[in-house]
Amino acid sequence: MTKLQYFLFVALSYAIITPSIAAEVKNPGDSYIFYKAGITNFEGDVETSYGSTHRTLSYDQGLGLNAGYGWITKGGARAEAELFYRRADVNTESGSSSTGQLELNGILVSGYTSGDSPFYLGLGMGIGMASLTLNAKTPSLSADNEPFFAFKISAGWDKSITESVDLFVEAEFLGTSQIDMNGSNGYDYFLNHGETSIFIGARQWF
Repeated sequence: MTKLQYFLFVALSYAIITPSIAAEVKNPGDSYIFYKAGITNFEGDVETSYGSTHRTLSYDQGLGLNAGYGWITKGGARAEAELFYRRADVNTESGSSSTGQLELNGILVSGYTSGDSPFYLGLGMGIGMASLTLNAKTPSLSADNEPFFAFKISAGWDKSITESVDLFVEAEFLGTSQIDMNGSNGYDYFLNHGETSIFIGARQWF
């Protein structure tokens, strides 16, 4: 078990075992800051401009970090604006090996369902930047702060541990538009990217 997996296990166990404390009634306009960390599994290969697969990639388990600001809307639902960061080591599965590290960061705006249930659903969209270099195989490929559009679907469970602090566990799928990659041979390539993550996080209400 890695240190990150151990942290997630301990945090989840604490959230389940700790007695729930009734939170203050949330009203439209009430706001909070939040932060979450978790394990991310990346997927996606590099394609040519004609749509054929150029390199099949495999990823190590990655790191996901999010932090942002949220508030209760007039309809009782939640809205959030957040910064996100993702990172994972990557290599080419076949042919002469090439290794690198994929990093993504950006901003998302999301909406979440309302209601008294501790379970919730969310949808979001945003923009970001990606960086990746794959060397040791001709042609070498690189993406240096390449922009992309992103969308996410999430589902979670939360629990109040004090009158102003909630803990939550959240599963998320984050997809992106194709990310442009430059080849050393002068041709363009595209990285198809998608990821699933499991997060442990907290909200601090004001």
